[in-house]
Amino acid sequence: MKCLRTALFLLFSGLIAAGTSAAEKETYHVISPDKKTDVQIDTKGTIKISIQYNKKEVIAPSPVWMELDQQRTPGRNASVRSTETRSINETLTPVVPEKRKVVPNVCNELTIQFTQNSGLKVRAYNDGAAYRFFTTLPGEVTVKHETIELHFSPSDSVYFPKEESFLSHSERLYPCLAVTQIADTDMCCVPALFMKANGLKVAFTEADLLDYAGLYLKGTARGTPILHSTFPPYALEESVEDERTIWVSKGAGYIA
Repeated sequence: MKCLRTALFLLFSGLIAAGTSAAEKETYHVISPDKKTDVQIDTKGTIKISIQYNKKEVIAPSPVWMELDQQRTPGRNASVRSTETRSINETLTPVVPEKRKVVPNVCNELTIQFTQNSGLKVRAYNDGAAYRFFTTLPGEVTVKHETIELHFSPSDSVYFPKEESFLSHSERLYPCLAVTQIADTDMCCVPALFMKANGLKVAFTEADLLDYAGLYLKGTARGTPILHSTFPPYALEESVEDERTIWVSKGAGYIA
């Protein structure tokens, strides 16, 4: 069992000012500094995120939500208590520089605080977008599952690094497949690169994990342009095959 609150809330600790009260509103937008990236968040029912770049669709409305212990589900049937926006313009210095010695972190951020001791942060960058759930629940929190459904156009394709299991060294081939070709038994690691029929190229990945399972993508059904998240279970017992291969011999009914 991992502490979701610490992993997510402390990342933004000290950055949350007093929020503004939310009116009876169900749809919110956050737009990048250069006005090209537009992220829309629909909070009615299950939260859905959609993104446009230069008025071209990046992803269609895509459901995102989490399932915690005690039947708590941030992102589903959530009532908005307050919202707050802010602009970020800073530089990050990697401990071990790779491509850049200094990384610019420039974006606009929307924080949506729900009444159920949870919330959602969404950022719009000039060249991308990001979201993250957080909670203000006391103590440790068990994460049973996290869901994201990526809704694309039937004519889109993806470089799909297909995996055979959750035990992976992430050294895969990247065949280019139509999104509608991917079956519900097909799974890949991330990043995955999507080629949009409208000319955009969209990389999907994850970042900044701490005590949390890695995300994989699975197909929904052949003919359906939807990929959804799947996660390995939290390891209760492990078996060592060699110095590079450790199998999960017994998994829990939760991911973190």
